[in-house]
Amino acid sequence: MVDFYMVQPDSNEWHKAWAGLGAMPLNAGDKVSECPHTGEVWQYVGTCRDRHQFRHRNHPKTNRREVVEIVATASPCQCGNLAHATWCPDATLVWTVTEFWGDGDPMFGGRARDLSLGQDGAFGWNSWSTTATFATREAALAAGEAAPNRRAGGLLSAMSWSADPATGKRY
Repeated sequence: MVDFYMVQPDSNEWHKAWAGLGAMPLNAGDKVSECPHTGEVWQYVGTCRDRHQFRHRNHPKTNRREVVEIVATASPCQCGNLAHATWCPDATLVWTVTEFWGDGDPMFGGRARDLSLGQDGAFGWNSWSTTATFATREAALAAGEAAPNRRAGGLLSAMSWSADPATGKRY
């Protein structure tokens, strides 16, 4: 089963997800939360299982990266508002880990530098073929914590992917 979906823009679930984001205390009703210095706003990253994931590279209230999840009100089986990003019927689940670090997009003067954990056990600019994969979320996060170049203040995030067992291609 594929665990990663993209909600169709302008669907009921799309509007509910953004309304839920705006209702969070961090946003105080502002679902955009534009940073006056960088122009950064909330970005919808995708939906994993029953959680809509959003990120903000430089939130105006905290002046740092924020990553939040909003509980989905429907599943792909319950409505036509969620679409599979890609479908591989015999896919297996794998996990990767990314370290989010910094305080804003470098394009706008910030120092953000997000890195994935490589097969060598260190964070870096890894291609899909050199990114480490793990069987469980816990294993991915533990490996990220153990990385020799883990940066103070970095936020670890594990993401599940479906992978074709024959080719290793991730979806």
